[in-house]
Amino acid sequence: MFGTSAQLEKDRLDTLIDGVFAIVLTLLVLEVKLPEDVMSAAVPQELIRLIPRLAVYAVTFITTALLWATHYYYASLVEGTDFWHITLNLLTLLFVSLLPFSASVMGAHPDSPWGVAVGFLNFALVGLALTFNWMHCIRRRRLVKRAASPQLLRSMLLVAWVYCVFAFGDAALALWSPVLAIELLGAWLVVGFVVLALLQPHVFAAARAPQEHESNDMNLRHDVA
Repeated sequence: MFGTSAQLEKDRLDTLIDGVFAIVLTLLVLEVKLPEDVMSAAVPQELIRLIPRLAVYAVTFITTALLWATHYYYASLVEGTDFWHITLNLLTLLFVSLLPFSASVMGAHPDSPWGVAVGFLNFALVGLALTFNWMHCIRRRRLVKRAASPQLLRSMLLVAWVYCVFAFGDAALALWSPVLAIELLGAWLVVGFVVLALLQPHVFAAARAPQEHESNDMNLRHDVA
């Protein structure tokens, strides 16, 4: 059946998710700072030393932004929520809230395979939680909008699983070559934004399509007129 188990409004859940992502994106920059006791003459050298932290900040910010945008796309096709949907979203936020810690580890140890792997594993866990969340939403179409075609839902699930495979693989690669893992992540971020751009017209069309009760109301008003 289509969306019959969507018993609760999801506005408060969406607000919580957006708020956590916003806080995390803000906290990331707090790791980029000069030592308080640095002398004026040493500022140029200290700025150079900050380059790895700035790079980690940029990578983590862009990846987190991509994950938020992905969640926004997927959530736009969900018309309600239930216990497991709330639980899986909270699990996602658990891993999202760890991103500032992971970024601090990568920034402090950019040459350490384990330091980079920790951050990339965090990215992977966020993606895995999002994927399980989406699987729950589309199973028997319990939470998704009627206008979303089965092909679109399957395509979005495939995209989510491809991200998970890449992210876990890249985390493992970081243990062998952190530099190569970071380069692959940069390429993947470009691919990720391209995929979102390609999905946009299909997702937006399904998200904006009137639901059954809205269509009935429109038909009723038309008949009355």
